[in-house]
Formats: sequence, structure tokens, C-alpha cells
Amino acid sequence: MNIQKKLKDLKDQKSYSNPAKRVMEHLKPILSKSNDLRQRWVWELLQNASDLGDNVKARFEITADRLKFSHNGKAFSLDEAYNLIMPDSSKDDAITHKKSVIGQFGTGFISTHILSKIIQIEGIIEDDEQFYTFNFHLDRSERNNKDFLIQSIKDAEAEYRENLEEIEELPENEFQTSFTYHINNTYSSLKGQEIVEDGIKNFKELIPYVLTFRPQLAEVEVIDRRTTTTKWTFKRDEVETDIDDLVIIKTICYKNSKHIEDRLIGNIIQKGTEIAFPIEEIEDGKFQLLPFPNNCPLLFCAFPMIGTSHFDFPVVIHSEKFDPNEARDGIEISQHDLENRNRLIEAKDAFLRLLKIIEGYEWTNTFNISLLFSPDFNDYSVKTWFTNLIFKPIKEGLHKTKMIELDESLIKNKRLSLSQVYIPYTDRRLKNYTEQVTDIYNFAFKTIPTLLPKKDHFLSWYEVLDFEIFTDEKLDLEELTKKISEEVDSLDKFCSEYSMDETAAIEFLIDFIRFILAQEKDELFDKYKLILNQSNQLCYLKGMKLDLIDCKGLKDGYDEKLKDIYYSISDTECRDILLHKDFEQIDGLIEENDKYEFEKLAKDTDEELRNYEGNFQDENFLLILKNLFNWYTTCGLSEETLTNLFRFFSSNKSQLYLNTKTSEELEYAFDIEISGKSEVLAKLANSSLLENELETIADNPVLISNFIEWLNNKQEDHPEEELGNIGEEFLYHRLCQIFGENRVLWEDKSEYDFRVLEMDLTTTKYFIDAKTTGKGIANSDNVPFFMRTAQWSFLDKQQARNKYIIARIFKTGRTIDIKYLRLNKQSLQ
Repeated sequence: MNIQKKLKDLKDQKSYSNPAKRVMEHLKPILSKSNDLRQRWVWELLQNASDLGDNVKARFEITADRLKFSHNGKAFSLDEAYNLIMPDSSKDDAITHKKSVIGQFGTGFISTHILSKIIQIEGIIEDDEQFYTFNFHLDRSERNNKDFLIQSIKDAEAEYRENLEEIEELPENEFQTSFTYHINNTYSSLKGQEIVEDGIKNFKELIPYVLTFRPQLAEVEVIDRRTTTTKWTFKRDEVETDIDDLVIIKTICYKNSKHIEDRLIGNIIQKGTEIAFPIEEIEDGKFQLLPFPNNCPLLFCAFPMIGTSHFDFPVVIHSEKFDPNEARDGIEISQHDLENRNRLIEAKDAFLRLLKIIEGYEWTNTFNISLLFSPDFNDYSVKTWFTNLIFKPIKEGLHKTKMIELDESLIKNKRLSLSQVYIPYTDRRLKNYTEQVTDIYNFAFKTIPTLLPKKDHFLSWYEVLDFEIFTDEKLDLEELTKKISEEVDSLDKFCSEYSMDETAAIEFLIDFIRFILAQEKDELFDKYKLILNQSNQLCYLKGMKLDLIDCKGLKDGYDEKLKDIYYSISDTECRDILLHKDFEQIDGLIEENDKYEFEKLAKDTDEELRNYEGNFQDENFLLILKNLFNWYTTCGLSEETLTNLFRFFSSNKSQLYLNTKTSEELEYAFDIEISGKSEVLAKLANSSLLENELETIADNPVLISNFIEWLNNKQEDHPEEELGNIGEEFLYHRLCQIFGENRVLWEDKSEYDFRVLEMDLTTTKYFIDAKTTGKGIANSDNVPFFMRTAQWSFLDKQQARNKYIIARIFKTGRTIDIKYLRLNKQSLQ
């Protein structure tokens, strides 16, 4: 090789070295950034197309082994086409940015090599009003080999130069420019078909925003020829609206030339910036906000900045004045990036205008524009600036705007702000968090429905809100417990406050307590009054006992009577610490050893009597003692059991009784005792006579004596007739007491005097014949009874079998006793 040849080669190396290096630098991260690039390539191509004209139409054609992108943008200049071959690193990036020409994205175009190592490019060049066709290949097969890339640039340059062909006019085919990718020829680990699928999916989700921000792009087609041919078409149109400040852009979607849907993007412009959000008209002038696509970029510079889906702003921001970072996956907002800062301030102002529209026109589903996160910037000055000028105004706007829809069944046409409502919350890290937050909402809806979003919306609000920002709106289990129990300390107040009857209120509390137990939040029971006691008060769990006040043989209701007696003598209501009977069904609420047993209540009552130091003649104490005497004698427990439980009372009943009497009353008792009539008077006191009847007897002793004297004389004057009548009358009343008046028939037949019927009132249970004597029962063994011949009529054997009874009535003085004799059925054999 001669020296001249070497000098030429050296010149070539110097000329092509920097472009090759630039290409290599942009090819290098293709694998590491493949997740972003598999969505970005489609926008790089559309960017190239729309930079080259107005009313641009573009087309993606997909086959089994290739993807072809075509457009009808204006012709390239020589420099623009050449820049695709050899990106010019010497250009002033700021200048090319302002021009918004393809040169700005020459390096971005390199990233489309994620589809294929080799790109075939065809197009039209306009130079001095003369048109030329061209085509060439960009071969980047060895992306890390600089020498290979230098040679590749040379080959493409030569092909470009050689294939330039002058034409007299533009061809009729509207798609004059095309980029063809052989998608089976990709870099290692990449799969061309999957990359195409991801890019087209991302395109279909975001094309409404791109058509909104890029009016030069009028129509885009996607033709899939891999199996059957399917053609998708997306067109841009503007929609008229009467709402000031609001611009609506419609993307009309066709499939195989059939109109399938319209997608609306609302747009508010603030100087050089605009915000965008998906909407749907539900009635004239009223819209509902729709959700953004998953992982939707929130920053657009005409096209999406892939990687900005987590930018801290509730809606999409677009500005062609944005200054993206080199990777075009975000913006810098340091104190030196005033252009970007001004764009964000304008976006914030536009968003606050949107909130006024939402409130004024009552737009629905507003949770879709309420996603906000706490600022997260490493640079403290940047974080402070963003927090004060962007974040806080937006938070305050979301907080105060009346955009929360309430349940219409409760309140018609009323909306509240976030500051006025609660949003049910539970830890999102839990596997079943959706079920838990739904349970919280359902419990809350039964108690505070006017402070909650409508049922169809609460889960969406829960998913959207950052509860580290909106802390006061968080209705977690503890906050709900606090809200339910505040100002409500009894069952009556609970029912009144929450418009429930007692049954519904108790069922609600039981279900809610079970839910708390299931979440293992038992500590709430000792912080908030939720537990119902037997006094129908709501209490803390601590100190509550299971009611085991029961004893074998104790009559029904006598446990409650003893509680009343204990309360009356001790002024301590044991029901205050006893779990409500209905709450005993809640498993795991109270430990088994936390119990209050009958033995303790009995002994506590007995101990209170032992230690009583009050006035024994006090009416209240007399009533207590009377009730206890009555309980003691009628409760159904054995004397042994009662003596063991009520040791003091059992051994001091008489003394307790005497302690209740005045001196005068004690003299009365003494008079009774020495009269020898105490037993008789006790019978009289325990009889069914009423108190006024006893007073009549006491006030008329002469009258009673005369009656008794007449009774005795009557017996003596008519010893058989009168005595028999008196005996039968006494027996009749006694039988009525035993069997009931409707079952006793006083028939006074010769064979018998009374017939007692079975329960069916048709068949006979007993035949009873009364025999009365004026002698006492003590001498009954020697007292015969006589039967006249007229009485010698007897029942036949079948009638009398085991049913015939003789009632022997002993009347001596004022005392009457009865003994019954059933005839031995053996005598009837």
C-alpha cells in the first residue's frame, strides 16, 4: 500500500469514527433497555413521519417475518436522509431540539434496531425543487464492533449515493417513505414477534393521546397479515363542547373498515402546556372520567416519554417545550431547568381548572384523576420546589373539591369532598385485602353511610389514594371502631344513633366483634367500648365475665332474681361485668377462666348480709329480706345446698327477722308465742286469705267466735245431716283445688257423692263417697262409720275397679282433716 492510499484510509477512519462510535453507543443498551425500547420503537417511527409534514398518514404492516412502516410525510432533504446513515454528533442538540426535525431523533431512530439488525429504507428526497428516489440498508449486525459499524456506514452511504434516481414528480402512492424490518433477524435473546406485539399493543393504548398532541398526524393504519388480514384504522377529530377551557379530541377506531368505537381525550391548555385525560360522555355536557392505560407515560413531548408512568402527577402532561433528558425517559427539574419547571407549573394550574370543571358539571368517576404520590427526589432543593409549587396545591385541590359521589339511595344529588368522607382501608400487602376492605365498607355503610363513597366506587378510591398523603380520610379497622363506639355507650343509644332495632344492633355488634377477632385486633376491645353487658351497656372487654350463674335444681329465672337481690343489698350490679347472653356465642372473646359462677354470687350476697350495718327497720332492707326469704324457700335447691352457700343467712334467719322488728312488734310476737296459738296463726298467715280479710278477722273476734259456736251447735243439733253437708262441702272445695273445678262433679248419688273426670272431661278417673265424723283423727281407729239401708247401692265391678275411693272427713271443733281410702282391687276379683 502506497502512502497516498494510507492517507486516504486514515482520513476515512477519522471521518467515520465518531458516527460509528455514536451508533455503537446507542446500540449498546438495546438489550439492557429492551423493556422500554419494545414500546418506544413505534413512537420513534411515528415521530419521524409527523416531523415531515402536515396531515400525515402512516401505516404499519405486519407479516410473519417482517414489519414495514410507511408514511406520506413530505420528502426528505439530502441532509435528513443522510443523518439516518451517519448520525451527526457535532450538531448543537439545543438547536436541533428547537427545530423539531428528524435530526433531533436520528439517534433515537437507532433504537428501532430492537426490531431487526438490518433496516431497509426507501423514500423521496427533495433538493432545489427536484425529487429523487432512494433506498439503502442499515446493517448493525455487530453492534459492539466499531470497525464493522464504520464499514456499515460506508456501505449504506455508497448505496444511498448510487440509488439516488431523479423523478419528474411525486408518485401517486401516498406512502412514499418506508422502513422495513426483518423481525426474525434480531439480536440474541430478543424475539421479534413479541417485540412487535408489545409495540402495537402500546400503540393502540396511547394513540388517542398522540393524536391529541400531534395534530399533524391525521391517520394511522395497522394491517396484520400474519394469519388472516386485519386492518385497524385510527383517525383524529375534534369534538365541539360548551364547557369553557375544555378541548376534546376524538380518536375514531375502525376494524376492517367497520366503525367500532370512539375514544375521547379531554384536554386543558395552559399557555405552552396541556393536560390530558380519558373521558366518556354519559349525557349532554356531563362526562365520566375513565382510567388511564396501565403504565401510561405521564409526560409527553408530542410522543410518550416511555418510563414516566410513575411521574408524580395525576394526569398526562404534554408540552413540545419540554426539554427531555438524553434517554428521553423523563425530564430534569433542577434550578437550571427553568423551561421544564415552568411547564409543570402550567400543568398544575391546568389541573386546578379541571377540578373546577369536575365540581361545577358534576363529572363522575373522579378517582381516575386522583392518583398522587409523595414527592420522591434525591435532590433536596428539587424536592422542596416540587412539594411547594406542584404537590401541595394539587393535594389541596383534590382535598377540597366536591367530587365524591354518595349512595343515591340515601342522599340524592349530593357530593362531598375528600376532606368530608372516609375511605375504607386495610393493608394492601395482605392476600385478601380486597375482602377485608369490603367488609370494613359494609360495616361502615350500616352505621355511617353518609360519610362514604357510593358502593360502586369505594374500592376504586381505596386503590387510588395514597393514605400516607390522605391520612385523615383513612377508615381502617381501628378508625371505624372508634367512629362506631364514640358517643354511644348503651344499646339504646346505639339503636337510636344508627337507626336499628335491638335485634339488628346486637347482630351487627356480634358480627363486627367476630370480624375484629378474625383480624387479630383484640386490643381494640380494651380501647373502645364494643362489648355489651347484661345491663345493656357497651363496655371494654377487660374485666368482663362469662355468666355461669346456674345450679342444678335452680328454678328458671331464679338466677336473675338473685342478681336483683344482690344489687339491692350491695348496690353493686353484677350484670355490669357479665357478658350479654347473646354475646356468649362469640368464640374466643373471653377466656374460659373469666367466669362469674352461681356459688360466688350466692356467697357474695350472704357476705353482704353478714356485713350489713344499716337500719334493720328500713323499708328497703325489709323488702330485700322479704325477697331473699321468698327466694330461699322457693328456689328449688335443697336445704343442704342452701346451707352451704348461704352459711350466714341459713343460721341467722330468725335473728335477721327479729332484727327487723321494733320493740312493739317484738311484744306482738311474744303475745302470739305465749298464747299457744302460734301454729294456728301461722297457718292463717300462710292461707289464701287476703290482708284485708285477715284484718276483718282480727277486728271481729266476737263475730268469729259466734260463727264457730253456731257451727258446733249445728253439728250437735243435726249430727248426721249437717255434719255430712259440711264435710261434703269441704271435700268439694278441696277436690277442686286438686283437680280443677271443671273436672269435679258433685252428683250426690247413693253409690257415691263425687265423680272426678279425666283430662278429656269425658271418662271417669275416680268415684268418691264422703263419710264425715265429728271425732278427731287421733281416735279414728275406734270410730266406725255407718251406712243406712238406703245407701246400700254399689257400683258394678267394672265401674269400680281401681276407681272407687272413700273420703273419711274428720271434723273436730274448728279443725277438718281428710283421709282417702281406695278399695283394694283384689276384693273385686
